[in-house]
Amino acid sequence: MIVEKLKDLAPVPLAAPESRQLLAARKRVIWAGGALAVLVGFFPILHALAGVYAVAAVVAAGVFAAIQVPIWARAKNAADDEYLFRDRGGDDAQD
Repeated sequence: MIVEKLKDLAPVPLAAPESRQLLAARKRVIWAGGALAVLVGFFPILHALAGVYAVAAVVAAGVFAAIQVPIWARAKNAADDEYLFRDRGGDDAQD
């Protein structure tokens, strides 16, 4: 019930059916963003507890997110293009 409400509030507009790889990549992006938000939000507490390791954790989460988002976006766009333009392949090849 809660999941359905969340899907209505924040739908992911995938034109193509979502494959297991795209789902896994999307979940990695969501978790990376969530982890980064939590680390930044609780940074003063984490810094007091872990010192320089808190900085390393924030940097690591930021780098991970910076790498994963373009990978997911590229894979998503490629899957969407392949799905949306699947009927046009034959027309262009004959010209």
